[in-house]
Amino acid sequence: MKKLLFLLLALGAAFSARPEPVDLLDFDQGTVLLSAPPSYGSGVGSWAPFGLSDGSRKAGWCSAQGQPGPAEFVYELEQDAEPRTLRIVNTGVQEDGYPGISARTVSLWAAGASGSYEKLGTFEAPKGGEKEFPVSSASPVRRVKVVVERNWGHAEFTEIMEIDLLGQKVGSMPRSDVSGEYYSPQWSGLRMKQTGARVDGCYDFRNGVFSGEIEGRVARVAWTETEDGGRSKYRGTATFVVAPDRSIVRGIYFREGEESVAGTWDLEAPRGAEQRPRCKPPGTGLAEELKHNGRVVLYGIHFDSNSDVPGPDSEPTLQRILEALQGDVSLKLQIEGHTDSTNTDAYNQALSERRAKAVVQWLTAKGIAPVRLQAKGFGRMRPVAGNETAQGRALNRRVELLRID
Repeated sequence: MKKLLFLLLALGAAFSARPEPVDLLDFDQGTVLLSAPPSYGSGVGSWAPFGLSDGSRKAGWCSAQGQPGPAEFVYELEQDAEPRTLRIVNTGVQEDGYPGISARTVSLWAAGASGSYEKLGTFEAPKGGEKEFPVSSASPVRRVKVVVERNWGHAEFTEIMEIDLLGQKVGSMPRSDVSGEYYSPQWSGLRMKQTGARVDGCYDFRNGVFSGEIEGRVARVAWTETEDGGRSKYRGTATFVVAPDRSIVRGIYFREGEESVAGTWDLEAPRGAEQRPRCKPPGTGLAEELKHNGRVVLYGIHFDSNSDVPGPDSEPTLQRILEALQGDVSLKLQIEGHTDSTNTDAYNQALSERRAKAVVQWLTAKGIAPVRLQAKGFGRMRPVAGNETAQGRALNRRVELLRID
């Protein structure tokens, strides 16, 4: 009896220790959309391919007019994964005005980092609704192909609001180095430099500069642009994913004061000298950033959900704050905690205050005089991105440093 009880407890502990499934196709999971069919929208506009895996049901995908299918989407995952459930969401498509526009038949294919694709199944999605289908693969998956074969009868268009592939990542998160040169017609040349988990960069449009942190292949940064000799300034945040071979960058950005996605960062490797960036990345010192901007956004201090204890991977960023304070004995800082919109306003306010105080306590334990530091929490009151998607919520969860003169 005791042996049986011990076995049941062990099985329960193992089951509870398993991580929660994630949407493997979600942009915020480090997944890169390698190719997509002709579509009604582009970038982050209405009915663009991005809407299919942005983690939100407020925007979806629509085919180009006269091309209702088949439509093929190819994704590369951040690391090997085990798919478990395919969820096809047609809830919210425009069935009232365009009867039969919902996707009907969808096939799912998977492959490893190399080799041919294996068909995991063909599924029938409900008109104007959603449904989940169990799926499995004989081996870990790194590449995924979703093919929308046909819709429910509309001759011109096909729409889907979201496709989720729920599962678990396996093995270790790959180490990345996104340092390099990139180009897009919108941003001109862009240059990035990675130091550990730190990312600094610049681009030739409006003398843009950015800095932040990278986890796996997902970077979260704050950016600043200037023109008219520095008299005009534009600020915001961005999150982007870099393909393993550094040939593609896919990202979205937000402008300061706006919660809606402002646009995309879609870049590739430069083709020719005329596309190479002319700018130079800014220095990596916090003291220098505080001197020029008065404020720094940090994404490298991580807390578990509902926790105010900085994780072990926060040490490099905390050390950078410490070095800035040690290097300038006149420097005084307000440490600000910010959360996303999850939970109540009162809870988020209290949590952000505790997190700000935890950073102050870490610094004072290292010898910084308490008089040089202030802790303040803002909860969800100062978002830098929309809270309807995972990537927006991740950008809102941050620590900011404000120089006190």
